[in-house]
Amino acid sequence: MKKSIRVQICNERFLSRFGLDRVLLQAAHYFRTQGAEVSLAALRYDQTLVDSLGFKVEKVIVPEGLDMQATERQTTHHMLTSWLKQQPDVVMVGGWPFFDLASKSPALGVPSCYPDVGAVPHDGLSENATNVQQELRRIRALTLPFISSVLPISDFIRLSQTERDRGHTQGVRTVLIGTDHLATAPAEPADTHDVLLAPLRDIKATGGKLIINLGRFEGEGYKNSFTSFTTLRNLRAAGIDARLIVLGRASEFTVPPDLAGAVLPIGNPSDGGLLAVMREADLGLTTSLWEGFNLPLAEMQNIGKPVLAFVAGAHSEVVADPWFLCANVDQMALKAELLLGADADKVPSRPLQALARYAGRLPWSATLENWWQETVTLARHTASPPPTPTGRRLVLVDLSNSCRDPANSGVIRVSRQLTKRLQRHPALDVVCVRWDNERYSYSLINPEGSHLANYSGPQDYHGMFYDPATAHIQVDRLLYAPDPRLPLAPIMFMPEICLDGTLDSRMRWARDRNMFVSTILHDLIAYYHKQYCTLEVIDGFASYLPPVLHMDQIITVSEVSLTDLRRYANERKAELPLNVRAVWLPAQFSNVPRHRPTPVPAGPEIRILCVSTIEPRKNHRRLVEAFGRLVRRRPDLSLRLTLVGNRYVGADELAEQISAAEREGIDIEWRGVLSDQELLAEYAASRFTVYPSVFEGFGLPIMESLWLGKPVICYQREVMAELAQPGGCLTTDVLDVDALSDAMERLATDDILLARLQSELAARSMSDWEDYAMDMGNLLYGLGNPYPTPAWKPQVREGVSACD
Repeated sequence: MKKSIRVQICNERFLSRFGLDRVLLQAAHYFRTQGAEVSLAALRYDQTLVDSLGFKVEKVIVPEGLDMQATERQTTHHMLTSWLKQQPDVVMVGGWPFFDLASKSPALGVPSCYPDVGAVPHDGLSENATNVQQELRRIRALTLPFISSVLPISDFIRLSQTERDRGHTQGVRTVLIGTDHLATAPAEPADTHDVLLAPLRDIKATGGKLIINLGRFEGEGYKNSFTSFTTLRNLRAAGIDARLIVLGRASEFTVPPDLAGAVLPIGNPSDGGLLAVMREADLGLTTSLWEGFNLPLAEMQNIGKPVLAFVAGAHSEVVADPWFLCANVDQMALKAELLLGADADKVPSRPLQALARYAGRLPWSATLENWWQETVTLARHTASPPPTPTGRRLVLVDLSNSCRDPANSGVIRVSRQLTKRLQRHPALDVVCVRWDNERYSYSLINPEGSHLANYSGPQDYHGMFYDPATAHIQVDRLLYAPDPRLPLAPIMFMPEICLDGTLDSRMRWARDRNMFVSTILHDLIAYYHKQYCTLEVIDGFASYLPPVLHMDQIITVSEVSLTDLRRYANERKAELPLNVRAVWLPAQFSNVPRHRPTPVPAGPEIRILCVSTIEPRKNHRRLVEAFGRLVRRRPDLSLRLTLVGNRYVGADELAEQISAAEREGIDIEWRGVLSDQELLAEYAASRFTVYPSVFEGFGLPIMESLWLGKPVICYQREVMAELAQPGGCLTTDVLDVDALSDAMERLATDDILLARLQSELAARSMSDWEDYAMDMGNLLYGLGNPYPTPAWKPQVREGVSACD
């Protein structure tokens, strides 16, 4: 069975008055008769009208107060989000605010079509109206180069605007619009417009001549409507009892005293009423100095009535014969006098014959068929899904903590290493940013005093352009700078934990710019295990966790953290976003290649290493106590415990405990914060490591130790058990000082156990930062993307999956 083409037609509005919105509704109806599935999208519409036609409308919600460009971006964001459920095969747009969508949709495999009606000239417009038109032209120039097909409604529009704004002629074809919609309107009762027509018929009955000024009456600007008064005055001076019918109310313009009674304002009649007035008129005038097409000119000629127009715009393409074109107002008056006066028989026969043949010259059926065939061609020649990637994606990475922290704790290490690799992801453009609490906005990172590049962190190339004077707008400029073909909304990525109470504000900043928001959730320890945390951290988590539930994407570092997240959401009776999953952190230590297990360092000393920040849940107190018991129990062993980690909560108590142990002759050294090279030396000198932490989101030091070929003693529960299961770890109850002491003794003395653990860790498959960044980058790239399957795969690197 042949698949129907899905077409979505988008316009700012769909209202009942004839105009572009009604033209597009005609197209929707015609496309449906050809077997297409048609839907509409608009900012506003006449519900009764669209219901009567049986169309579904996607109402685009746009916040008040946005400028034209921001409205375009918001509209695109809304539409692409709606396409996640079902996207069309082709999208047809009527112009603003759907230009941006039409320029980006082809990259998503949805070709776009734009019937170009042009942008009006600025002459005579108010300052506000001029600004609007100038912005419209700017938006056109930014987007028309990337729209699949542009169908200008006249050669005049094509040459003067379409090709200039597009910059090339590919995909451009003139399709003149139809003009016979009035003739094909439903028949009305004969007396429907008697009240409107009665005074006009009375004038004709006494020999008067009726002239109609076609189009809305505008005294300023390109419509040039007051020129019709000059023509009327000249005709009356020539002895012709002419009256001028004006589409407008008397209050909208001032009639010169000498023409009082000769100008007939009739308001804004319906389509049927206007057709009836045209039939009563003897002559039409169009005084406009610019028209992309001029529909009223064609409509009146369709019923055999002559119309005079200036040589301007698309008039030469629409007028029945060149004779009806006028070089100036004097020539218009002379030709009008010839058509209406006693010498009407002197009018050349050629233009009158052309006028008689005009009816049916521009049928709507031909226009709609041309548009339909263009739609079919676009749909048939577009692969779905697209064979090529959908463009690069801009990702802002919030590194507010990493740029300030001189140390390299777990979350900071993850943020630095991941960002460094994301910068190399083939589908992402990564920009490092920080939150400015004073301006409540994001800015680039000031390279002076920044610690972002510490510990092999990322090089902040954008930060080189940091300017204190414009820091608050530099990020906005980057957001608005991507290639217009880029279809995917940018992402605010938050790999850190925000405990200063500003997460709501940070997310609001991103939402205001139509960004998706993604985060790494490391753990919920400060919520479920408050006894291990300070009041400051507990209070910070209370403001941090609720907004996390409203992220577009949450990536936890372990299944344990994911389970805690689901528990938290259930307790709050909140729904999690669709994009929630666990991705293990990598095992790789900094930039260091994976190490094979090596023989135990020579010499009598048995060195044990513990790498962990100093805080209560890390369980250093029990570790020091367990090590002391081991030393007392085995005085025959030369044991040394080295602690590496930054000072946080509990540091003073630990320092006192270590001092007491040293006074007793127990060999414990706390080295604080080390460089990567210094830490590598400590790993190399150690027989094994111990990680006594009770609660973790992941436990990065466990995996880093295994990466460097060192077995680990860790907790037999929580996420530590999840990490230990594939091998290389000796698990125990770290809450039991004796059990922890026994585990250290076993691994310090049992060479067979050590060899078995070394063999297990050598056989383990462990990812590095490149693997992790590729997986994370693909998840970011896929957020809100109808084609999330990445076209990029990580390169296979020897020695990463397992050691030989």
